[in-house]
Amino acid sequence: MGETEEPIKRPFGVPEKPEFTVGLDVPLSKLKMEILNEAVSIIVLTGLGGSGKTTLATLLCWDEQVMGKFKEHILFVTFSKTPKLKNIVERLFEHCGYHVPEFQSDEDAVNQFGLLLRKIHASPTLLILDDVWPGSEALVKKFQVQIADYKILVTSRVAFSRFGAPFILKPLVHEDAITLFRHHALLEKSSSNIPDEDLVQQLYGLDNNGIQAMAIINKLASMNLVNVLVTRKNTSDTDSYYYNNHFILLHDILRDFAIYQSTHEQIEQRKRLMIDINEKKPEWWLREKQQGIMIRILSNIFGWCVEQKPQQIPARTLSISIDETCTSYWSHMQPTQAEVLILNLGTNQYSFPKFLKEMSKLKVLIVINYGFHPSKMNNFELLGSLSNLKRIRLERICVPSFVTLKNLKKLSLYLCDTRQAFENGNMLISDAFPNLEDLNIDYCKDMVGLPKGLCDITSLKVLSITNCHKLSALPQEIGNLENLKLLRLSSCTDLERIPNSIGRLSNLRHMDISNCISLPSLPEDFGNL
Repeated sequence: MGETEEPIKRPFGVPEKPEFTVGLDVPLSKLKMEILNEAVSIIVLTGLGGSGKTTLATLLCWDEQVMGKFKEHILFVTFSKTPKLKNIVERLFEHCGYHVPEFQSDEDAVNQFGLLLRKIHASPTLLILDDVWPGSEALVKKFQVQIADYKILVTSRVAFSRFGAPFILKPLVHEDAITLFRHHALLEKSSSNIPDEDLVQQLYGLDNNGIQAMAIINKLASMNLVNVLVTRKNTSDTDSYYYNNHFILLHDILRDFAIYQSTHEQIEQRKRLMIDINEKKPEWWLREKQQGIMIRILSNIFGWCVEQKPQQIPARTLSISIDETCTSYWSHMQPTQAEVLILNLGTNQYSFPKFLKEMSKLKVLIVINYGFHPSKMNNFELLGSLSNLKRIRLERICVPSFVTLKNLKKLSLYLCDTRQAFENGNMLISDAFPNLEDLNIDYCKDMVGLPKGLCDITSLKVLSITNCHKLSALPQEIGNLENLKLLRLSSCTDLERIPNSIGRLSNLRHMDISNCISLPSLPEDFGNL
């Protein structure tokens, strides 16, 4: 396990300290006593939803006495419903300044995590596992390592008895609830807008003790919502912050409701189909796979010719989540009507399903790898048969050599390894995407220069290269992008030169070179823009 020169200097993942809290002083004092008790190694902080478990855990991290003992070795990890042990350990390795290994299994990750704790054990360590769902006890158990002064705090709605007596956080008393309510509703005691207490009690517990709901209600009482929605041009206007959050929340609720409704329909009837294939495989997937296995056995042993009926999928949006515990088995799925395909990966290698070449109506392809290391994509050439594909977004992917997609309009690469495609590929990007209009490259650490042939794509209107710290210069040929309207180069910290040919970009309307700290000057022809 190699190490870098700089060790960790700050706690990991700890949320900002809450500006206003009530009713948590006593629980904080008691919880702190438990954490500082040398005889205790793991504590489960439990309570009702919205009772303030995460807030209390956050306050604990910011407590002077706790910070004085654990210093920068406070690691705050949000567990949530579907935690991935390897992903959590990978991010802890990165934060602690060590090379991130490629774990072969969860057991390997656990062993390496133990080595990491011993490596950084210059001072006591506190690990907070926030929002642990039922059924995750075994995973929490794997983080228990027999090391002195190593503590684990678990927050959950469930009191996991196997970890000892829980620390129970009770709901706020009525007076504290009213105080919290009035603070976040921006109401003074003398205000005539204070609602009756029955309404307060109904709102309490809706979302984080009704804080967001009351903030929205208070703003709605004093402003014209219609005017704000119609006339506001700047989405960053802080005065309309509550409205933005409100409609985002409303959109999410409606989306979740639509997903819930769709799951009550037969697969063959759904317009939006979400398939989650991981270690907990759905019954229908197992049934289909077993049926396919039996058919192959009968064919091989008895020479029978058994025809398996293809499964027609009318969904226009298809989302598939898959991890390394299973292989793709989609040979009899035919989502020929799908226009959007979303692949959520948790594996180091993945092959596109064979039905991809039959998706003639596909317009949008999104591939997101939730692992730490970029995932290698196989049979990328299948995309060449998708004549209607307009948009591709790849996240944390080793981008392979390009294939020709004449109708592709937008390509987005985020946290990708681009070396094979940009430097070693057999095809120029101009030959692969001759009609590309929008190219976004963000946080691609291995990118040192623009892709070969990029400046020959005269249809390009948006070129955004951000947080690519090894990019040092732009080619003189960038002046050939006669239709370019937006050039974004923000946070390319090694960028030292912009060529004079940029003055030929007569259609350029916006250029962002913020945080390009190595750029000493602008070209002489910059004034011609």
